Amino acid sequence: ILFTSAEDGLLAAAVIAGATGTLEVLDRSGGKPIAVVKTPEEVEHAAFAPGGKTLGTGGITGVRFWSLPDGKEISRVEGGATFAYSPDGGTAAVARPRGAALVDAMTGAVRRELTGPSTMLRFSGDGSRVAGLNNQQVVVWDVDTGTQRLVLKAGEFIAVALSPDGLRVATLSRELRGESTGSTIAIWRVPPRE
Repeated sequence: ILFTSAEDGLLAAAVIAGATGTLEVLDRSGGKPIAVVKTPEEVEHAAFAPGGKTLGTGGITGVRFWSLPDGKEISRVEGGATFAYSPDGGTAAVARPRGAALVDAMTGAVRRELTGPSTMLRFSGDGSRVAGLNNQQVVVWDVDTGTQRLVLKAGEFIAVALSPDGLRVATLSRELRGESTGSTIAIWRVPPRE
C-alpha cells in the first residue's frame, strides 16, 4: 500500500488496491473522495505539494504532477521515481541516474541539474538547500547555484534531513560491526556560501 498525506493533514492519497496506477485523494475530515488520479504506470512514490493543490507521483519513467481536484496531469519530468517539493511548492527536486534536477513543478521545465547520485531528496525549510542520498553518499547542494556544499560517505546511508536554515544536515547510517550491524545518527555542519 502506498499512502501519503498533505502537510496540514486534511488530504490523503492512497493507491487503490489492485490498481497500482490509480490514486484516490480523500478529504480526511469526512473521508470522502475528492479526486482520482490515474497514472499510466505503477506509482512508487507520491507526495502533495505544500497547500495541497497538486499531487506528484513517481514511477519507472519519472515524475508526473497532477492538479487537484480535477486529477489532470500538468507536467512530467523524466528521471527516477523519487522527488521532493520545495517549501513553496513551486520547485521539485527529481532524482535522476547521475544526480537530480530542480524543476518547475507546474511546467516540468528543468531549472538546474545537480551532480551527485541520489535516490532520496529533501529540501531545507527555507528552500535554500537540497540534500540527496544514495546508498553510500549524501550530497548537499545550494539551490541557487547547484554547488555541492557537502559530500559525506558511509557504509550505508538510510535517511537524511536538513535543518530549517540549511546549515546542518542529519544522517542516519548503518555500519557493519563484526557479525552485527549498528546505526549512527550524526549531525553535520554544512559550509556556508562563500
